[in-house]
Amino acid sequence: MPYSGDINPDGHSDHKGAWPADVYYGDMNGIWTDATINNTVATGTRNDNTPGDKKFDQSYIPSDIELQMGRVDMANMSSFSSTETQLLEMYLDKDHDYRHKNFIAIHRGVIDDNFGYFSGEAFAASGWKNFAPLVGSSNVNANDYFTTMATNSYLWSYGCGAGSYTSCSGIGSTTNFTTSNLQSVFTVLFGSYFGDWDSQNNFLRAPLAQGKTLTSVWSGRPHWQFHHMGLGENIGYNVRLSQNNSSLYYASYYGRLVHSALMGDPTLRNDVVAPVSNVVAVKAGTNCSITWTASADVVLGYHIYRKYDTSDYVRVNSSLITGTSYNDTGLAGTGTYTYMVRAMLLQTSPSGTYYNLSQGITSDSSSTLAVTILENIPSVSIWPNPANDIFQININRVVQGEIRITNMLGSEVWKGTINANSATVNVANLPAGCYNLSIISKTTAIHQKIMIVR
Repeated sequence: MPYSGDINPDGHSDHKGAWPADVYYGDMNGIWTDATINNTVATGTRNDNTPGDKKFDQSYIPSDIELQMGRVDMANMSSFSSTETQLLEMYLDKDHDYRHKNFIAIHRGVIDDNFGYFSGEAFAASGWKNFAPLVGSSNVNANDYFTTMATNSYLWSYGCGAGSYTSCSGIGSTTNFTTSNLQSVFTVLFGSYFGDWDSQNNFLRAPLAQGKTLTSVWSGRPHWQFHHMGLGENIGYNVRLSQNNSSLYYASYYGRLVHSALMGDPTLRNDVVAPVSNVVAVKAGTNCSITWTASADVVLGYHIYRKYDTSDYVRVNSSLITGTSYNDTGLAGTGTYTYMVRAMLLQTSPSGTYYNLSQGITSDSSSTLAVTILENIPSVSIWPNPANDIFQININRVVQGEIRITNMLGSEVWKGTINANSATVNVANLPAGCYNLSIISKTTAIHQKIMIVR
């Protein structure tokens, strides 16, 4: 792992070869080597870096990170009485509960700053500037990290101070986390040493092993950006943006170094919609009736998605459903369909408004059988794939129906018709990325992934 030099606020040059480069796993085309750095004077031999030792030479990411990465790592946390497996199980349970709004985190932030101005670096700015667009400036206050969140819910929290692998001055220690049940979902921390997150009983990973905390990052050198979450982006979007950032946003020191990593689930969002429950799909002839119990939130309505066997889900309703039932007609042939329902509301945040979808609940999720019907699926080829502007679709028989393209959030971005055995799809106006292309008719449901490149 790379020689990163002195990047700690208390003057220690402790990360010579220490940084575990999680960004490596999100980099699809960068050149990573282990041949040139020969450093054996780090603090502790675990941080030495020599050729061929399976620690990268690179201190800076060799190219932009393409994938959103997060790590849920409970290994080597012996201060906790639970085993690694038990800690992982507890994490997954609370992750599920947050997504399904089984507990509600109050939209406010707490900041415990034990550095202050610090020659202009002002590490806690990572908290103040990010929390306001996510929970509102009037809902952010300065207070003690552990005592404040012991019994009070805060969606966001920040703490910084002179650090060690297992502690942060003015905040606490890993041992404090072992006896805590802190009510914060997203936390941001900063101080020396514990940014080297694969160390034993590491302070940066410790929050994930207790309470409601689901993500933890080391922000201050550089500053991270989270404000996009105020309009619906997941935290992984901001992780990748912060890792790649050099001049788009003020980063202070050490932008694009390989040490930046998210502890936790990268798909989590700032605002959660209560999902539906009790989704039931019942087949009657060539029709299928889908019913569900309404969301606990006051929502605008619901979207219905259908999946054939192992293909991707595609939305089947053309307009928002305001009731709690839907009838899917004209089904036939061999195969299994599963239905999923998502609630949607117009989310209001300090950053504005956006349409927010709940977690999807399927007929399988509510302990009912998926609907099995007969279907004669035609053979389809789509080329070139990836493509720049034009996709050509060829089918081994005439199909009459719709062609739909949806993004990875399930939103429809292109729609056309087909009444032939071939079609041309022009996507010149769509941004580069991965999409789902679906061909839907009364007797056909074809789903394929496509990639648009520029």
